[in-house]
Amino acid sequence: MLRTRFHIVIILAVLLAFNKTKAQNTVLISGQFTNTGNSSFIYLTRLFGSQSEIIDSVKHKNGSFRFIKPTAFNRGFYRLSSEPKGNSVTLVLGEPNLTIKGDLGQNGNFTIDSSKENSIYQAYQQLNDSQSKKSTVFQTQAEQLKNKQLSEQDFKIELNKIQIRYDSLLSTYNNSSKTLQEQNPGLFITKIITMFSGLDTAKAATFFYTADLNDPELCGGDMLPSKISAYFQRFVTAEINSWKQAASTLLSTFPSGTDNKQVLYLSLIDMFSPHDPNFTRDLCVQFAKEYPKSNYAKKALANAPKGSLKIGDEATEIALPGPNGKLMSLKSLRGKVVLLDFWASWCGPCRQENPNVVNAYKLYKDKGFTVFSVSLDENAEKWKAAITKDGLVWPNHVSDLKGWKSKAAELYSVKGIPMTFLLDKKGIIVATNLRGEELLKKLQELLKE
Repeated sequence: MLRTRFHIVIILAVLLAFNKTKAQNTVLISGQFTNTGNSSFIYLTRLFGSQSEIIDSVKHKNGSFRFIKPTAFNRGFYRLSSEPKGNSVTLVLGEPNLTIKGDLGQNGNFTIDSSKENSIYQAYQQLNDSQSKKSTVFQTQAEQLKNKQLSEQDFKIELNKIQIRYDSLLSTYNNSSKTLQEQNPGLFITKIITMFSGLDTAKAATFFYTADLNDPELCGGDMLPSKISAYFQRFVTAEINSWKQAASTLLSTFPSGTDNKQVLYLSLIDMFSPHDPNFTRDLCVQFAKEYPKSNYAKKALANAPKGSLKIGDEATEIALPGPNGKLMSLKSLRGKVVLLDFWASWCGPCRQENPNVVNAYKLYKDKGFTVFSVSLDENAEKWKAAITKDGLVWPNHVSDLKGWKSKAAELYSVKGIPMTFLLDKKGIIVATNLRGEELLKKLQELLKE
């Protein structure tokens, strides 16, 4: 999305002149909203992939408003709302003039006068809503079969009956979509119908059409991110290295310099961010390098994860509850040499390594060494029991009891345990994953008189 913000000051004389001359190139979006809340403004937001950005705002009077723009809007999805992140109505812009009446409350009903684009959009929405509700019924019926006392043969027979009815529903839906497509050539919604047509039988190499790669109008909403997500679900094994390979393949497929590739970058960043901070950061850096003037790329790079901490980096702060619920902070241990130890009660290798950590603590605790243990447990009682059983007598035990979803594990890119970081008295990482004698040797070096 172009991050252009239109500041239009209309004085009475200019407005009257506009009404008299009806300049051909001027675009007017006017309307009347109910349930606008406490806000005095109506905000206009443009969609770009899964991103959105306010591009204009006007004061309304009792819900009445008008946006006046000297040139046409880029065709695509937009939102109108009375709060930047409040309830909104989604519509297609690109036609010269629109008049909208609607409810910004929970029901979100609205009508748009003389807009074929939005008329077909609403018809397409109704078709999809109906398809979704009917599909849910079939899914429920299939789930209910599991609770019935059926033989394997009878189960397959009943399941096949449901599948036949679902296939008929899908065929009807496809025919209805095709009819909308054929009867409305050239419309924005027709492009969307086209980009999702024929995917049931498409192969990985033909899943993305030429328009998906080049047509900037297909970036005017979350259609392309949805198709990218469907590609991964359908053709890519749910394993991080397979995802990375697929991401590289798509990045080499989408033409450089297009809005479409920007949307691809943004989609991949969203996908990888919860799973691989290092790869996510690489994507952000590559995005910014390829699109140095893009505000989306600049924002992605500014918000990129730091990636895995390495020797020489300052340890990132961890502040989590201890077994008694009291918050404990890693930074509070500055001035000591600290072994930051990621472990869990259910982790066999961790429990096997614990005697070595206990031994190191006993040998060097009086010389300025301590341990900060971060558990990836989810069960508090099992966590506490393991601390007692293994004799982990140092006071610094923390956990948010979120398992692999632990915020601390995410900060340190922990993908396997046990995993340790040895910090010097200034909180700088000086070693990682030291075991047994190697740990003792490094501690002797750091804590020598």
